Amino acid sequence: MRALTAVTVVAALVLTGCSGESTPEESPSTTTSEEVTSTTAEDAKILEGITYSAANAGEAPTDVKIEGDFTKLSAPAAREISPGTGETVEDGDLVSVHIVSYSAAGETTQSTYDDGAPTTIPNSAASGLVSQLLDVLTNQKIGARLAFAAPSQEEDVDPNIMVMEIVDSVRPWATGEPQEVTDASLPTVTLDDSGQPSIEIPDGFEATDDTQTIVLKQGDGAEVKETDYLHAQYSGWNLQGERFDSSWERGAATAFSLQQVIQGWTKGLAGQKLGSQVMLIIPAEQAYGAGEGNNESGQPLGDLIFVVDLLAVN
Repeated sequence: MRALTAVTVVAALVLTGCSGESTPEESPSTTTSEEVTSTTAEDAKILEGITYSAANAGEAPTDVKIEGDFTKLSAPAAREISPGTGETVEDGDLVSVHIVSYSAAGETTQSTYDDGAPTTIPNSAASGLVSQLLDVLTNQKIGARLAFAAPSQEEDVDPNIMVMEIVDSVRPWATGEPQEVTDASLPTVTLDDSGQPSIEIPDGFEATDDTQTIVLKQGDGAEVKETDYLHAQYSGWNLQGERFDSSWERGAATAFSLQQVIQGWTKGLAGQKLGSQVMLIIPAEQAYGAGEGNNESGQPLGDLIFVVDLLAVN
């Protein structure tokens, strides 16, 4: 239920900023020239109607007051309520935040504090984060509190009103300790200056009957569970060395449930630690099936290789 709650809350921070439904070839952050991309003075004034008593780090705000007419918001709006004192949030980071959602009457409707853990949002335009929030979030420091509100997409439904606490942030690549791979028969992974991997596959290489996980960087974060909702960077290749998919090419980490991916991902990533980078060698039976080319859904058939950076979980 925690992951479901987190996804529900975060949806308002991403989908509100989209100009329409995206296709797999389009970025979800596609905008039109007429879109408002920063908080207007009028909307900022409305946002000043969110106030609360001081709260300790990691604790939900108390005595929250929602004043002003939030139905008059012209677009999503965000502002800093109080600054933080920790490390600086950078563009592209995955940001761990506590979020409390409120009705226009000031009643709490959803809270990650009640869930027992913060959620993760991508500080990246390529991920579709609402531009007004992106503008305020970048260069904030850990511990800052932010206010966010957005008009409802439906008639007779309250606006989205939230207060956020920045708890932590991680860079969009694995930061674990590099590991020496001594098996010369395995594919060789090389990283460019941004951390994006490329791969060299030995002639005649074949996958084994079960998924192999080779740790390339050893992280020291929490252990990933097969029920987690995971944020990761990845690239995938067939055994001919042709790359067929890459979050790096899309410009942002991706998020997914380990219950809704191919079997090789669930088997190969569960039990690994956040901060790690792993190479998955997945037989066709634990991927999209045997054969050549693509299946009817466009996914590649045959044995596959992925390099995955494990970044955060909800």
